[in-house]
Amino acid sequence: MAVESLIALPVVSLLMMGGVEWARVYEAKTATDYAVSVAAREASFDSAKVSALQRGLVKGMAPYYSGANLTQSLNRATAAVAQNTQVRILNPTQEAFSDFGVNKNGGRYLPNDGLHRLSTTPVPAVASIFRMPTC
Repeated sequence: MAVESLIALPVVSLLMMGGVEWARVYEAKTATDYAVSVAAREASFDSAKVSALQRGLVKGMAPYYSGANLTQSLNRATAAVAQNTQVRILNPTQEAFSDFGVNKNGGRYLPNDGLHRLSTTPVPAVASIFRMPTC
């Protein structure tokens, strides 16, 4: 009985520690997913500006930088976002703003209301994206 325990105990211990580490990695992934979704929501209300993305990321990460008070948490999260992140906006591109944007309230916006009334004909600048290759 003692020999079997000596053989099985390290294996079981390693499996348990692996499970705990997997749970920690999954929790970190979930926290990052939440922070990114908050950042995307924040940017969607502010014309996809990088500053809005960073502000949203700070809001999403602030609970994980808990401190004595909210200001301290926000300061720690802001410092971490400034040091450890690089924001690259993939979509919408500047070309999308120039092709489909409308001027409103001193800024250029992509309209998202009344989309059913807009033309679906591609403009010449992006028409090549929609062409089928010829064989």
